[in-house]
Parts: sequence; C-alpha cells; structure tokens
Amino acid sequence: MEECIPDCAAEFSKRRFVPPRAWRLWLEDIEQSIARIATYIEGLDFAAFCADQKTVDAVVHNLHILVHGYFTVDLEIVWLTAKHRVPELHQILKRPAKSSRRSGK
Repeated sequence: MEECIPDCAAEFSKRRFVPPRAWRLWLEDIEQSIARIATYIEGLDFAAFCADQKTVDAVVHNLHILVHGYFTVDLEIVWLTAKHRVPELHQILKRPAKSSRRSGK
C-alpha cells in the first residue's frame, strides 16, 4: 500500500530538496521539535527565556530543524566536534592575525 503524502508535504517537495525519508517520519520529526520547543519555554516569560542561554540555544536549534530540516543528528559527531574541533578553532581564532598588506618593496 502506497503511503499518502500530505498536500503540504507534496508542495514542499516541489520547492525544496527533501531528504529521502518517509513523509510520516519527517512529520513526526517536526511534531517532536514543536513539542520540545513548547516544553522548553513552558512557564517562562520573555525575560526568563532571554536569561537562560541553554533554553535559548535549545529553542533556536529546534527552530533550525523546523526551517531547514536537520532531523538526523549524530550525537557522537556533535560530541567529538564540540570536544576537539571547536577548541582547535578557538585557538586558531586567538592567534594574532598576519598582516595581509604587502611591503612597499
């Protein structure tokens, strides 16, 4: 039996490249992000939300999922990147910048 693709999903696929996942799973991911955002901000007012950087980051992350379709995240890659590559990048950025100006010679 062929899976029914909702009208909104069919229209979306005409305008953008969508990962080759079952539409049902795609919609479940969207619903999960919506539920997570609601949980994160539950009981907060705007000031409390802004004061909690972890909540802001979590909500922004889930909004990216909704907008860009980043559904599958390999947590091992995230961990290794955060633990090793991000500090390496930080060290590179802390180095004094070499002048790009050429001498007048």
